[in-house]
Amino acid sequence: MRACLEHGVAARGIEPDAARVAEARSQGLPVEAGDAAALPHGDGSWDWVTLRHVAHHLERPREAFSQAWRVARSGLLVAEPWYDPQLDSQRAGLAIDRFLKRLDRRRGVFHGDVLCEGELLALLPERPGLVEVETHSPALPWTDGDLEREVRHSCSRGHLTPSEARELEAHRGRVGRAAVTLAGTLILTLRRGASEVPKMSGSG
Repeated sequence: MRACLEHGVAARGIEPDAARVAEARSQGLPVEAGDAAALPHGDGSWDWVTLRHVAHHLERPREAFSQAWRVARSGLLVAEPWYDPQLDSQRAGLAIDRFLKRLDRRRGVFHGDVLCEGELLALLPERPGLVEVETHSPALPWTDGDLEREVRHSCSRGHLTPSEARELEAHRGRVGRAAVTLAGTLILTLRRGASEVPKMSGSG
């Protein structure tokens, strides 16, 4: 939002947590309280709606995407964490990601698995006129500090079960051997308008 505003692009954020709304406003950012599944805006009232690393946090993703599509005149920009299944280090990263999210859900925090292109498109009420897909592969390996920080966060309200402890040790071993890389990014540009063939691009 700050980058948009600095470049003269009108932007407004929606956030369900009152404390985070207050924090954003204290930094001069125009954020309002609201629910992604019930946006307080009229049809086509915004040019673009952006969901950056949002989809896997939504308990009602289909409703949220329908609302985003409703208020967007031009389309949606969607970014999600992405793992390249062709790389061993990425498959290991995805296994850790799923492990940590299971820990989150066990302590009552909704945290869904990352969604692929097809799953994201299936959340829309209709097929976009144009779908542009970009994938950006990661370059950085997981470190011991990355893993321990995430585990402390996900275990803040409980202890690991014996099976979870064994799984964590296996993940620690892979991270220690520098065999795990962080998630890349999947970016979808979903435009309204005449139907065209989807475009694919990627970068390392």
